Amino acid sequence: MKKLFVLALSMFSVTICLAQRVTYEDLKYVLTHNVAQTEDYLSNKGFDFSKIDTIVGKENIALSYNFDKNSHYSIHFVGISKEGINNIFYNASAITNAKSDYMFLKSSIKKYGFVFISTETRTGNLIINYMKGTLLFSFWIKKNQETEVTTYYISLTDETQEKLAMGF
Repeated sequence: MKKLFVLALSMFSVTICLAQRVTYEDLKYVLTHNVAQTEDYLSNKGFDFSKIDTIVGKENIALSYNFDKNSHYSIHFVGISKEGINNIFYNASAITNAKSDYMFLKSSIKKYGFVFISTETRTGNLIINYMKGTLLFSFWIKKNQETEVTTYYISLTDETQEKLAMGF
């Protein structure tokens, strides 16, 4: 009976840990659905709306809708954003402090046919890019030298929508 209880508790813990991860399906949903649908979807997954970032230019309005789970200071912090210009949304991104989340997502996109295309460094970040059709997955890795905390930025961009939003 004791072994059964321990096994059940372990399964419950694993389920909770996996439920907190951002998946390819999550980012694809955020990328391809409107803001109201995205908010419903993420609320059901335990995310809270946190803010809208707006940048108004001469001809464009850039928007970023942000949703968070857990505190920014928690190792289990996860944030998801939906970005676009003039209501053409072309990017969905996630931020996490957990290396296991980064590794899980990086591993899972290969199963969907994304292939490695490049590695680069920019402003202290290591950037690893994968591509499938017009979808670009970028993984940005940055270690804060003062706190020694590594942050993982994960971005899914529809390059066709991005060009449309940018007016190309």
